[in-house]
Amino acid sequence: MENVGYQVAPQVGSAGFFIDLAIVNPDAPGRYLLGIECDGAAYHSARSARDRDRLRQEVLEGLGWRIHRIWSTDWFRHPERELKKVVAAIEQAKVFTKVDAPVKKVKLEQKGVQKINRDDSVEKAPSSSVIDYEMAQLQGSFVGLDFYSLYPEELAQLVTDVVKTESPVHVSEVMKRICNAFGIKRIGSRIQERFEEVFRLSKDVTKKGDFLWLANMTEAPVRIRSGAIRKIELICQEEYEQAILEVVGLSFGVQTENLAHLVYRLLGFTRVTEEMKSHLDGVVKRMIDKGALLDKNGELHVVNNRAMNS
Repeated sequence: MENVGYQVAPQVGSAGFFIDLAIVNPDAPGRYLLGIECDGAAYHSARSARDRDRLRQEVLEGLGWRIHRIWSTDWFRHPERELKKVVAAIEQAKVFTKVDAPVKKVKLEQKGVQKINRDDSVEKAPSSSVIDYEMAQLQGSFVGLDFYSLYPEELAQLVTDVVKTESPVHVSEVMKRICNAFGIKRIGSRIQERFEEVFRLSKDVTKKGDFLWLANMTEAPVRIRSGAIRKIELICQEEYEQAILEVVGLSFGVQTENLAHLVYRLLGFTRVTEEMKSHLDGVVKRMIDKGALLDKNGELHVVNNRAMNS
């Protein structure tokens, strides 16, 4: 693109959300006209990758990015044709890009990598990747077996097996996975009491509030939920916090009224209710109180990722 007069910055963004290439806006240095994503041939056949990138692109577009996608196979076969498409996308972006917003300064290094100058007090979001939520599948069939005949150690191992796949996971989901394997449709108080005893037996599992974690796990991954675990109370506080850091860190600041839609889209929700917004407001307030986020006149910024561990 530089050969046709455009300035290009590679790997723009924050951890988990780097854009392959970004075209610098010549009329507003420090801002970008277009983000370019480059996909390999294997992408065509990977449905989970397509679904994940579709949601990722929606989040980016929600943050104001215009995205153009280049297929590597098309580029190698017809480079001139694909370059013309990119130029057309850039010219179209010029028409729709507003340049009257506050401008962030850009410092150019010798290698051509651009860095946005920011307040020294602001740090980038911590490194975490957005992945698909994987539900545990217990090996073997337990239907017909007596649930109460299991030794506590055997039940504890099943709990560990579920947590290894889904950590951090709500206790109700762990009970549901195991009871479904035994063909148990209703989880009564007696079953719940037995599980509570078993949760304390496993050395590999730690219980934090209503969630079970692998004992050596310190950070919650951000996961896309497609048809599973769609209740907001089944997502732990730590995962909400990481999702917020991803979104706010990517855009170097997000207006508070836009945050809920972007975060829930990242988590795989297509609809955001007032209850969901209220729930997220509580998470944001806690993050501000402990110094993980900074509210600058209604715009949120990442401050200190170390505060997340306090």
